[in-house]
Amino acid sequence: MSNPWEAMRLLAALCHLGLARIYQQTRDAGEAHLGIAVKEFREMAMRFWLERTEKVLER
Repeated sequence: MSNPWEAMRLLAALCHLGLARIYQQTRDAGEAHLGIAVKEFREMAMRFWLERTEKVLER
């Protein structure tokens, strides 16, 4: 990842994943954050993080 914007995009997607996990634990709606995380990881071809996010969706 040589482009600093790609690194920031990854960080933002990871933040959405974290927020979604928190919202799920507190029974608030975290689906929007999960959807954003999935979209971003898919577009960035981040297979490892996409798979982890999809596992959160299965819960």
